[in-house]
Amino acid sequence: MNTANHGIRHAGAFAILAGLALAPTMTLAEQEVLEEIVVTAQKREQSLRDVAVSITAVGGERIRELDILNFEDLERVTSGLQLIRLDPRNVAISNRGVYFDPESGTEPSVDIYLNGVRQRSDNIFGALYDVGQVEILRGPQGSLQGATSPAGAIIINTAKPNLDETDGYLQTSINDIGYNVQGAVSVPLASGKAAMRLAFYDDGNDQSEIINRKTGRLQDVETSSARLSVELGLRDDLVASFSYQHLDQTLYGTPQIEGSRASLAITSDKTMAVPCAVFAPPPHLTQRCPQTIAEDDNTAFANSDTSSNRRADIYTLNVEWDLGNGANLTYVLGYTDSTKSARTEYDLSSNLPLQLHLATGSGVITDTDYQTHQATKTVVDAWSHELRYASQGRSFWNYLFGLYVFDQETINDFLAYSTSARYIPFSLPGTQQPLFDPIPLTGLPPALGIPDDTTVTLTGGHIEGINFATSGSIPYNREIFALFTSHQFQLSDATRLEASLRWQEIEGFQQSDILFDRFHQEDKISIQGATGTVTVAGQPSTNDALTNAAVAAAAQGVLTGTKARIEATRLVAIAERHQNTKNDAVTGTLSLSHDFNAEFSGFVSYNRGYRDGGVSVNPGASLGDEYLLYDSEEVDAFEVGIKSLLGGRAEVNAIFYYQVFDGFLGFVRGVTYMPAIDPATGRPPTAPLLLAGGLVFNSDMTALGIDVDWRVLAGDKLTLGGSFNYNQSEYDNAEIPCNIREPGEVLGYCTYSGRVAGSPELQFSVFAEFVHSLSYGDFFIRSNTKYSGGILSTRAVEFGTDPGESDSYVLSDLFIGLRALDGKWEVSGFVKNLADDRASLDLYNPGHPEFDPLGYFTEVNRLPPRTFGVRVKYDF
Repeated sequence: MNTANHGIRHAGAFAILAGLALAPTMTLAEQEVLEEIVVTAQKREQSLRDVAVSITAVGGERIRELDILNFEDLERVTSGLQLIRLDPRNVAISNRGVYFDPESGTEPSVDIYLNGVRQRSDNIFGALYDVGQVEILRGPQGSLQGATSPAGAIIINTAKPNLDETDGYLQTSINDIGYNVQGAVSVPLASGKAAMRLAFYDDGNDQSEIINRKTGRLQDVETSSARLSVELGLRDDLVASFSYQHLDQTLYGTPQIEGSRASLAITSDKTMAVPCAVFAPPPHLTQRCPQTIAEDDNTAFANSDTSSNRRADIYTLNVEWDLGNGANLTYVLGYTDSTKSARTEYDLSSNLPLQLHLATGSGVITDTDYQTHQATKTVVDAWSHELRYASQGRSFWNYLFGLYVFDQETINDFLAYSTSARYIPFSLPGTQQPLFDPIPLTGLPPALGIPDDTTVTLTGGHIEGINFATSGSIPYNREIFALFTSHQFQLSDATRLEASLRWQEIEGFQQSDILFDRFHQEDKISIQGATGTVTVAGQPSTNDALTNAAVAAAAQGVLTGTKARIEATRLVAIAERHQNTKNDAVTGTLSLSHDFNAEFSGFVSYNRGYRDGGVSVNPGASLGDEYLLYDSEEVDAFEVGIKSLLGGRAEVNAIFYYQVFDGFLGFVRGVTYMPAIDPATGRPPTAPLLLAGGLVFNSDMTALGIDVDWRVLAGDKLTLGGSFNYNQSEYDNAEIPCNIREPGEVLGYCTYSGRVAGSPELQFSVFAEFVHSLSYGDFFIRSNTKYSGGILSTRAVEFGTDPGESDSYVLSDLFIGLRALDGKWEVSGFVKNLADDRASLDLYNPGHPEFDPLGYFTEVNRLPPRTFGVRVKYDF
């Protein structure tokens, strides 16, 4: 990317933002005012200005206008929030600098709610349609939501049926990488009493246009979804809303790589790998190593495709009963049944055959089709119940009392192929030091002619071709029982005090037993170049025929024993004493708000959030409880907010925050440890062992910053708006697992004070719409631009290595079109990602030798390409 142009774009963007900040001082027309934004973040309908919480509300019409077709694209219209699809299996959300790694096994830092029901992010990413409003809450949610997440919540309310008349819409969007068709129709069943709404969504696109050069597969996504909503006015004081949503999505998303490989090639008879430099490119070299793979090549180079298919059925029921005398009773029921099947390829740069050559020198069975993938199936069954009794409209004291119950059962089935035993030497490579004790041979068939008192010491050769699978069925169940209450006191006409308190009890069950249950291509497992010394009755043998037969028998015994040991192995990743957990926590909120005048108000607040502790899952690791267990996380957040509505035509909300994390749940990969005994061999290890997963650790962390949301009616033709977030999240003398250890230490720890990975320090967005009326309709130009600073890599291989930092980038979308006078038809042409085409969102495994010992490949996650398209919408 041209650095100069990149800097010019950023400088221009800042200049625009600075100019817009002065927009409220412009001469404004008198006839229009900003529409009031009503939110439900505190379980009651309130004006956004009256809520002592940092909230960005995005209406359904704005979502449609900006052609936001999936949940991830919500990031474009707010700041401080990142919604990232890491791969077809995993998604990640970060807010206010708190990044959540889905592989950590901890509870999310940001939770998602659909029509008041808590949802797994898997079920929401990918399809966003027929929405009434989305509310993005920032900061700890310790009081009224289903979970006490430390960084925020995202509340999605779908469009409700129209009780009085038939209406709906049909919308299609087509661009050069895909299409989207969606629509809805609402039909009254009994005027004013009952109505039904049916919405649908169908989408297919090529994502970032990545092609896996090994399989020829374009990495694309296909999504279909439908929703049935029913509104029933059972009585004048009793209303019930029901919705059922089905989702079906298939994704192919093999990670893109860039970099280069060492110069090696495979000979035409597939018998060996040789340095490319040894030969010119003659015909007998049929497969050369890939040359440098550039970021713009849009290349994946994995042995197989990484993919997933997910299906979800989501049911929600909301019942509102007006009890009279300013009191009401609310019941919310949720049920979700979802299945996610995924295939994850771990050999992302097809380095396995070449790596075998380096390990063995020669004689590799290169036609063995080693498997390097993992297949998983996750089935989730979740119920939730929420009951609230609340007052409303009282002059001094309004209260709320609630009960929340959540019950989720999860089963993760997996089958993973490992190549860690593909090459087992009989002695240390380059030495004659035997790895096995002398092997006594007794009870052999007499035809072999080997005496019973024969002993063999293997000092050369190896076993190769062992490619075996591990499998398991891992349950993860969780129950939450919570009581909560909230009280609002109108101390004067201008001053309000609000206090909320929540007590919750969390019970969990988690088990992770892993079995070694099959070999792949068992007929290809062989003994290569076995040598050794033979003694008979304690005397060295001089009989070459006997020696050869005895060495072959001993080597075969090692092979048979190795296979038997693998097949009989059962790894318990979570000790039985840690499989059942039970904890409780008290969280809450306290805020004081004051209206200084009709246009200016402010608040101060305190919020406490919580995430439960647990155990890091590392199959086969011989680590003690002190390394695997982690404590609960508590966060205290202090906020000062300023909200203004100037002349009804300019609104600015600014919130300053300071969050202190006690026991922040960090996560680190690539950790090695040095146990007294290697669990795989029963001997002291000769080198540190690599943990199969990662480690969750507790640490102190602070986050401070500012959230700003603003909107302006700048004359009768121009509407402006935007958001701004600056966040500084830093560890405070955190003790992080690392690979620097003192002699005798099992696990090393490094002290670190510095920036937390995963989120940018600066983000801002700007929305603008210019409308000019013509005789036959309205001509409009609509744009949305978001700037994001760079982030530290969330996937550094190990703490202590340079994690790398992504570049800053700009997401910019532009729409130009016509809207009919009656507002029913709208046609526009658009370009998305106008400013930064394919910028990197994050760096994964940046050039680390353990990722690919034969080269310098980096896995990258990039923005979708610049696209041009047409959007047509019809409302009826």
